[in-house]
Amino acid sequence: MLEDTDAIWVILWMKDKGLVLSQIDRQNNQWPNNQIPFSNPIVVNRRQGGEDVALNGVIWSTDVGANCVASYDTRTQKAGENIAVSSPYAIAASEDAVWVAGFTREGSKYQQHLYRIDPRTQKVIVTIPLDYQGLKIAHPDTLWVMVDKMAVGHGFLWATATTYKKSLVTTNPDQGFLLKIDPQTNRVIETIAVGSAANAITISKDAVWTSNAYDSTVTRVDPLTNKVVATIPTAKEPKGLATGSGRIWVAAYYDGVVQQIDTQTNQVAQTIFVGNLLGHFYPRIAINKETIWVMVLGPGSDFNVNYVTHKIKRVTP
Repeated sequence: MLEDTDAIWVILWMKDKGLVLSQIDRQNNQWPNNQIPFSNPIVVNRRQGGEDVALNGVIWSTDVGANCVASYDTRTQKAGENIAVSSPYAIAASEDAVWVAGFTREGSKYQQHLYRIDPRTQKVIVTIPLDYQGLKIAHPDTLWVMVDKMAVGHGFLWATATTYKKSLVTTNPDQGFLLKIDPQTNRVIETIAVGSAANAITISKDAVWTSNAYDSTVTRVDPLTNKVVATIPTAKEPKGLATGSGRIWVAAYYDGVVQQIDTQTNQVAQTIFVGNLLGHFYPRIAINKETIWVMVLGPGSDFNVNYVTHKIKRVTP
């Protein structure tokens, strides 16, 4: 599900129609019958996963395997040009920039970058190497650092990043950080320690929020002082965040619940069971007025055999 200025978009695969866009109208909170054929080549042919973001009726998509970013204008129903970006995954958009996190590889070494795309020319205009040692968030036992999610707000680009430790058996997420990027200088100007395995991010009128899956917490950061204001315990594995009507909503994957955080007390004020949240890695959650929309697993879904059906659940607190 993709939140836009005027609507919430859902990309669906339908047996009889193929890939289509459906829209939840923000004005009447209804699911319309019209479905737009979706010809974004990245999403149709996505190889190894990616992400999408919507802004002003344009959907931008990434594909790690295809090394491309593409756009699709829902108003004209036309696809944009494929934009070459090395292994793109996380994406965020503002009026004057589309930001993409990607990485290059030389032998066994990975270098992560932020790419700034001009949405008018659809060209990469800035490439920002992320020097994690210089940012002092990588240590001798760090295997790599990975940007996870990004969002734009309060005049800056914000990104969650997590360090991964070297291990003989597996790779374990360690410390999470919130990166603050200045779009005027195209530089990381702050690194703020949050919880372990920082992933989802959302912006409210006076704060930046991150969910920390391994800690089962949400971190509130003041965007002016760059300080952690509160660390809030949540249900297990919070991996989705959304902002609406002055509230913060958390989708906790493992427990299958949606929780409301009271921004006055910085505590969980409500817990709603919704069932098995879709998104084995990131639950889909969006806000429309007073209604929360979440995507859950449909009956008979089985990740082991790649059989997954979707249901969109409407939750009114």
